[in-house]
Amino acid sequence: MAKLKRNDPCHCGSGKKYKNCCYLKDYEEVIPEKTIAEFSLDDGSKVPHAITSIDSIPTHNKNGLTPKISKEQMMELCMDEIQQVLDKEKVGMIHDLVDSTILAMNIIPTFTYREIAERIDKDERFELLHFQICSLKGTDPIKLIMDKLDTD
Repeated sequence: MAKLKRNDPCHCGSGKKYKNCCYLKDYEEVIPEKTIAEFSLDDGSKVPHAITSIDSIPTHNKNGLTPKISKEQMMELCMDEIQQVLDKEKVGMIHDLVDSTILAMNIIPTFTYREIAERIDKDERFELLHFQICSLKGTDPIKLIMDKLDTD
């Protein structure tokens, strides 16, 4: 049996595309227990989340809203929020920046980590290193990470 692709009809028979129906539920069921980590919020509390592939859609904000805007508009809003986080934090991992952004905005995104990373890479506001570490333009992400490690 061929692997079901995101744009194929869903296997449940709903008539919807797989990505708009059972994709997230099926994905969550295959995450091994050992890939669960904690994400720290600004108030110091910890939220469990799965360590995910760059090609996955962030799924841990299950109680968020699904805005009635396009994927492009949603990514642009997230990028504006990421810029605000970087104004304060100076540097961050893409997964962490996206996760904190979608939690702060209380949304369920329709884009993958890779899609937002590609968008960030083309945006003149940001420096992106290996699709993993992000900082504001004109800064050295590695130096910022090293400085942050020295102060922690």
